[in-house]
Amino acid sequence: MNYIARIFTLSILSLTLCRTGSFAEETSRHSIALFDATAGFSILRDLREEGFFNTLFAELRYLSSHQEISLASGSMMLTSALSGSGETERANFALLGIDGAHHPFRITWQLKRNSGISEDALLRMLTLAINAGNSSLSGAVFEETVTQNGLLGFTPVFGEREEDSLTGYTATIEIGPSSRHYFWRTTTEMVVLNSFGLINYFVNKDANMVDWEYQPNWEGLKRKITDGWCLDTNNFRTNSLYHIYAGIIYYQTARSNNYGPLASFIWCFAGSTFWEYIGEYREQISTNDQIFTPMGGVIFGEGLRQLGLYAERNMRPGIIRGMVCFILDPMRIINRQLDRWIGDEFTFNVNFINPAHTIINEAVMERTR
Repeated sequence: MNYIARIFTLSILSLTLCRTGSFAEETSRHSIALFDATAGFSILRDLREEGFFNTLFAELRYLSSHQEISLASGSMMLTSALSGSGETERANFALLGIDGAHHPFRITWQLKRNSGISEDALLRMLTLAINAGNSSLSGAVFEETVTQNGLLGFTPVFGEREEDSLTGYTATIEIGPSSRHYFWRTTTEMVVLNSFGLINYFVNKDANMVDWEYQPNWEGLKRKITDGWCLDTNNFRTNSLYHIYAGIIYYQTARSNNYGPLASFIWCFAGSTFWEYIGEYREQISTNDQIFTPMGGVIFGEGLRQLGLYAERNMRPGIIRGMVCFILDPMRIINRQLDRWIGDEFTFNVNFINPAHTIINEAVMERTR
């Protein structure tokens, strides 16, 4: 009892200290100054009023033309400006800041004025700058580009002379659809895959009729749910090979829609359940199938996916590599192509600024006059 009392007392004390902030983790709140340099083009102000920047947990200031700002570690300035006209009109963005190692930097990118990825690009670059403020710009750039999906190109930039050090990076990022899009696409693809299975099911109707126990009506569905699961006696090819392959396709469908292994396993189980209840609506639910389909999907599906990625990295580009990758992971190839059709990309430039110079201050002063 004394032991339990001590644990209880320590728990209450810990909660009290956390409540008062004694154990609270200190989080640096970043400061972002916003400035639209072109009259009539107030994209940053509009996004601020819409609450777009709220997810960054940063202090925001919108600057008028006569204000000045001095940058320090943890602060940054984001500016927008228009260039060109008509079809060539572009929105230019510049992000100035100082990283966690106290090195000034500038990030610039350009988009079509009404580009559908403007907000995505803004969020990616602001996140990059915030991460740089917590550590270093080099580490943040590496994390954002090299270790993330969607990197189309990455080039280090050096000074004019051969012995000059690294002065920055140029990277091209592919921005795909939203997470909501991936959810509905996964759902649609699961239904389509089960529809193909249903067509095949009725093509082989005579062989499948032996398992029919329920009428296709409400009473039959209630009986099916009430009877629950059972071990069926179908042949090995149907119970194992077919259902494992179905699980592989379910799993790879979810993985190709940006879901992780665990979430893809859940999608795989959901696809199997949908088939058992809706596809084979006249049969009792098979325990065998509900085990083989998701388990086979996650084990073999992930293995084949990794083999496909390995082949893509190590084989010479061409028809043979394309065929190998498609056979190993067809849904990844299909969905990647769909993403390219509906997605977009942008290129950004990162420049390291010599702290001994006053380029940031001069640029900011010029923008805010």
